[in-house]
This record gives sequence, C-alpha cells and structure tokens, in this order.
Amino acid sequence: MLALLAIVFLAWLVFGYFAYGRWITKQFELDDGRETPAVTINDGEDFVPARPFYLFGQHFSAIAAGRADRRTDNRVCGVWLAALPAMDSTRGCSDRCCA
Repeated sequence: MLALLAIVFLAWLVFGYFAYGRWITKQFELDDGRETPAVTINDGEDFVPARPFYLFGQHFSAIAAGRADRRTDNRVCGVWLAALPAMDSTRGCSDRCCA
C-alpha cells in the first residue's frame, strides 16, 4: 500500500511539473527561439553570452550567496519571527538577540 502511495505521489509531482511548466510558458509567452540581450547587444563587457556549462554553477552560487547572511542571522537570533521585535535598523539585530 505504501509503495502504491509513493508511485501515485511521484506521478502527481511529474504531472504538476509539466502542467505548471506549460502554464508558465503560456503566461509569460516564453519562446526558445528568442535571442537574449547577451546575444543581441554583445558589447564584450557587460553583455556576453555564456556557455550553458557555466550557467548552472552561476545560478547556484547566486542563490547560495544571497542566503548565507540571512541563515547566519536566523541561527543566531533563533526563529526569524521571534527575532523581529529585537531587530535594529542600524545593525540588523540588537544586542538582546545577537552575541
């Protein structure tokens, strides 16, 4: 019974993945044939096409870098919502909360 439930759950996730992808494509009128600004502008400095090999690593590091300081603050201050009253606009966290 548990195996059947797992299979149904995985099938539901796969269905949701493709259905949501189709919906997003229609909402934002996505087109794979459209050129990006890196290709159309390509000034050799700010707009330079990147090879797909590097895009995943850059995407991952951008997500990880944006969360690093917040995770640290949350661990020091406890639960984020509990730390809200202790927040200080100058430091981000007052002495009552952070050591």
